[in-house]
Amino acid sequence: MRTFARLASQAVQRTRIPSKSFTTTSSKPLHPPRKHLWGRKIGGSLIAAGTVAYLYDITYNDEAFTRSLRAIRILSLLAIDYKFNFHEAYELKELHARNADRLFYLLTTNKGLYVKMGQVLALQGSNFPPVYQEKFAQLFDNAPQDTEEQVRTTFRQDFGTDPEEIFDTFDFNCIASASIAQVYKATLKSGEPVAVKIQHANIRNQIYWDLKVYTTFMGIYGWLFNLPTGVISEYNAERIATETNFELELNNAETSRKFLNSDRALSKNIYIPQNYPQYSTHRILTSEWIDAIPLGRKNEIIEAGFDITKALTQVISFCSKQMFEWGCVHCDPHPGNIMLRRVQGKEQVVIIDHGLYVYETEEFKAQNCLLWKSMFVLDRETVKQVIREWGIGNADVFASLTMLKKYNENDQEKYKSEAEYQKHLIKQFQTMIQDVSKMPLILMLLGRATAILQGCNKMYGSPVNRVKIMATQASSSFRDPTLSSSFWPIRYFKSVVDHAKFRFAVFLMDTAFILIRIRQFFASQEEQEQLGFEAVIERQMYGG
Repeated sequence: MRTFARLASQAVQRTRIPSKSFTTTSSKPLHPPRKHLWGRKIGGSLIAAGTVAYLYDITYNDEAFTRSLRAIRILSLLAIDYKFNFHEAYELKELHARNADRLFYLLTTNKGLYVKMGQVLALQGSNFPPVYQEKFAQLFDNAPQDTEEQVRTTFRQDFGTDPEEIFDTFDFNCIASASIAQVYKATLKSGEPVAVKIQHANIRNQIYWDLKVYTTFMGIYGWLFNLPTGVISEYNAERIATETNFELELNNAETSRKFLNSDRALSKNIYIPQNYPQYSTHRILTSEWIDAIPLGRKNEIIEAGFDITKALTQVISFCSKQMFEWGCVHCDPHPGNIMLRRVQGKEQVVIIDHGLYVYETEEFKAQNCLLWKSMFVLDRETVKQVIREWGIGNADVFASLTMLKKYNENDQEKYKSEAEYQKHLIKQFQTMIQDVSKMPLILMLLGRATAILQGCNKMYGSPVNRVKIMATQASSSFRDPTLSSSFWPIRYFKSVVDHAKFRFAVFLMDTAFILIRIRQFFASQEEQEQLGFEAVIERQMYGG
């Protein structure tokens, strides 16, 4: 009986329901589920990898990745904002202002080549809303300077020694700093003062990613707005990359000087500083020291009493000679690269920074001369013939963009809103380039140079008739190959007729220019720039 009671008691104990506290405690897993462990491991790994990548980027890679990610974020916002808000119902001034602020932040934060791109936007006033021009004008202030140790490192890598071993004196206080390089004053062992241009230490690491972001987003914008910006941006990126090779810049300057010396009239008023190849490398360029005032310092130029009309005439004549006769073209003639000085009491223009050049073929040069000459005398059939060979469809739009003035005065449509007008422009751009494979991409940089010259002229109230100077040079440089085999009386008669038509077009433009200058003369100081010739033809061109 006792045995039975003991067995029954043990059975009850084995089947007893556990208490609540026991159940709760024992039901908790000793470790988190496996999927939570993997999530924590992956998250931790990503954070660690991101931290390591960031530290590497800011320590050894000159923030190339960080700058690229910043650019991707901001440029994406710009693309989305314009894609969905660019319409009649939206306030376009607010849209432009918001995106100008975003882009200005990107350019000033990333610096380097971004600043250079912003400077181009500031000078190409006719192609961008006024708020962009006003905002980006601030980008011409001095860029950040490298430290003394960074400069010494560049010298040691390129020459194997410090600057003091090469020069008699070297002042580590930077004279000027731009987007790609900075300039220092030094003295050669022989006693001549020189300017030493040294590439920023971080440009080499940054340039690849900067240009990659630029070409990628230009391709995206082209896809969004159905424009051939991808191919064009690839070409521009290749040319911009050459600016980081100072050996090419030295060769460009020497080539241009040879052409300049062959022109007796221009060589009296234009000067290109001498270079010292033995003290130069692909990152260091040593040139003759020049005491002069940059054209961009408007107040100093005016206070010094320079004849700005004569100076701008010489600058535009020099660039026109390069474009239509010599075939080697300085594509970055911005106000910081043009300087004025006096030599023995005579005013002289000094042109520096020959890094961004293009070289024209004889065939293209002849076509370009014929195009400008024909545009000036309104020979539309010849204009269409030339641009058709270049794969361009809309003759009037292309001619207007080339001369930066309204080509077909009869095409003065009225638009209900700014958005409607700008959409019209985009549609014209879309129809303009029919075959990008035929188009000479050199036109992009020639257009840039023309726009910069327009900006320089406009800065001083447009005292010079830029279009007339360029068209006259194109006409005088043109050699018509179809007349070489013609009977001489026919050649003579055709040349007389062509010249008469050209002189009549010059007379009409001179008359318009003089009337505009007279109107300027009686205007207030604040109004003179906006009443200038460049400003007037810009408003006519863009429907203002």
